[in-house]
Amino acid sequence: MDTAEATHTSLEARLAAIISPTLESMGYELVRVAVLGRERPTVQVMADRADGSQITVQDCENISHTLSAVLDVDDPIPGAWSLEISSAGIDRPLTRAKDWNRFAGHQARAETVVPIDGRRRFGRKILRFGSTD
Repeated sequence: MDTAEATHTSLEARLAAIISPTLESMGYELVRVAVLGRERPTVQVMADRADGSQITVQDCENISHTLSAVLDVDDPIPGAWSLEISSAGIDRPLTRAKDWNRFAGHQARAETVVPIDGRRRFGRKILRFGSTD
């Protein structure tokens, strides 16, 4: 896992650590894992194909079946929960250095949690990961 892991909550980081090796063995990469809700949380897993080709509905179905079994064995979430698998899609979050580099030259929108100079929403062309230009 790369620097995206630092933004996960402790539960999300634990889930990412459980999910990532299984996805990699299946030929996929973890883009993001999020846990939403409290009563019956939903574990959202966003994945990409490792070979860079487009992810299909069948891919999502295969991932869902496999990760359901893996998470049922590890049981990281007490009680009932739901699993949701998706591709990163066109409005993908850029969570990894390679995502930023892949979309260099494209427009991106970013929103911060804490305002910067009174603004939280920004839009600019991506130069490359780590660029300050």
